[in-house]
Amino acid sequence: MKKEIKSANEFFDLMEELAKNPKLHKKMPSKMIFAENYDILNKVLSPKRLELIRTINDNEHISVNELARLLKRKQEAISRDIKILKQMGIINVKRVGNKKISHIEKYYVVVPLVG
Repeated sequence: MKKEIKSANEFFDLMEELAKNPKLHKKMPSKMIFAENYDILNKVLSPKRLELIRTINDNEHISVNELARLLKRKQEAISRDIKILKQMGIINVKRVGNKKISHIEKYYVVVPLVG
């Protein structure tokens, strides 16, 4: 069962429900990803990758080369970061003609405060 979050209160209610019964993770909204801890989160979501995510979100149908030009980074660095974000399930890539186009898959990251 997928549940889309419509308000902050619904988000906190869902998190409370999941904390009480972790087996309910299947109710996790489709646009949410869990990080085990802040160390993992900090490694995956560096400032450059967060900037990349925001740019992908703000620019539909933008290619890797266009992202590199816009962000003033090397194409190889953009490709590497896209690969990492794709492995984490945060973004997805599809081929449109001869371009690889990235789009956001997950909009929320949940990290336990303790654990």
